[in-house]
Amino acid sequence: MDRRFALARSLEQRMLTIGDDLGGLDTLSGIQRSLLERFIHVEALAVKIEGTARAGEPFDTSQYLAAVDRVLRLGQTLGLHRVPKRTPSLAELISAHATDGEADSP
Repeated sequence: MDRRFALARSLEQRMLTIGDDLGGLDTLSGIQRSLLERFIHVEALAVKIEGTARAGEPFDTSQYLAAVDRVLRLGQTLGLHRVPKRTPSLAELISAHATDGEADSP
C-alpha cells in the first residue's frame, strides 16, 4: 500500500490492530493474512457507505448489506475472540539469557 495516502495509512493501522487481536501478524498463515486484508478493505467500503448515508445522500442498500454480511463472515472465519500473544516464561527468559551468555564466552 502507498503510505502517502491517509486511507492507505488507515488501512495499514487497522490491519496491525486486528492482526494484534489475532495474536500478531507474524503468527498468521498466508491465508489468514489474505482474509484479513479482505476484511479490512470490505470494512472500509461499509464505512464509506455509512458516511454517504449519514450525509443524507442516496446509497445502495443491497451493496451496504452485502458488505456488512461479508465483514461478519470474514470476521467469523478469522476469529471473533482476541488471541493473546505468547510471552515467554521467566524460566525461558533465564535459559535464553544463559545460552546467549555462553555464546559470548571465548
